[in-house]
Amino acid sequence: MYGSLFSANSEAAFSIQSILISLGRISSFFYSPFLCMTTKLYILLSILPVGSIGLIIVEVYVAMTTGSRNEEEAELVSSSNQERDNRPDKR
Repeated sequence: MYGSLFSANSEAAFSIQSILISLGRISSFFYSPFLCMTTKLYILLSILPVGSIGLIIVEVYVAMTTGSRNEEEAELVSSSNQERDNRPDKR
């Protein structure tokens, strides 16, 4: 997902991913001794749908932008083919 969203800056995107994963681990390490197991499960179960919805939104966005790019490329190819077909042969 990061490679397709940030194709121009893929190295920066993967480093930010590592930082975010580390921040998540650090935060769970710090609140772990202060909360009981059911509270931790409620936190995780509330974050899960938010992440899933975010993933769906990103996938739809990528599909829409990729689809519009493919349509633009198809129009360019068809127009260049028409120009080539309309040129007189120099035989």
